[in-house]
Amino acid sequence: MNTVPSGYGAFDGDMPSLYSAAVGALGICIVYQVKRPVVTGVVLGGTSAEPAVEQVFELKSGSTAVAEQINDLVRALRSKLAGASIDRCVVKVADQSPKPSKLQAPRTRLMIEGALVFGCRDQGIVDIRIMNGRDIGLALGCSKDAAVKAGGDLAEKHAGACSAALAALGG
Repeated sequence: MNTVPSGYGAFDGDMPSLYSAAVGALGICIVYQVKRPVVTGVVLGGTSAEPAVEQVFELKSGSTAVAEQINDLVRALRSKLAGASIDRCVVKVADQSPKPSKLQAPRTRLMIEGALVFGCRDQGIVDIRIMNGRDIGLALGCSKDAAVKAGGDLAEKHAGACSAALAALGG
């Protein structure tokens, strides 16, 4: 069983007893590979003190049309979540860019993030939170970088989604 190393605040045993019960927690993050969005997801079980990776997935779309990409990704997410026992979800959104940009990718990412929230709600997940990297760090009682490291320690190639799942697991 994978555990989060000590030193990450919320995982040092100082969580309220309300969150000590095992829950299913989903973390979702969007990354870009070869100019196409890829939804990464991590499902954690166990408790915030002893999280366990239950599932790791990537969702891709073969389409180049934005509307089709969104549709493909939400359908794939619904399929992944069908029958899953997930109590909470955190969708990791992009941090504020220091420079304004007119690129299409950030706008597309926002649309996909919103559609994924709808897809999660449609599958019966009621407790859905939208957090950026800083918010995830605050939820875990550490910095953004420490949160990403904690996620990477559990699911190396999916650190963003795993850090979001850790935030969901902690309540």
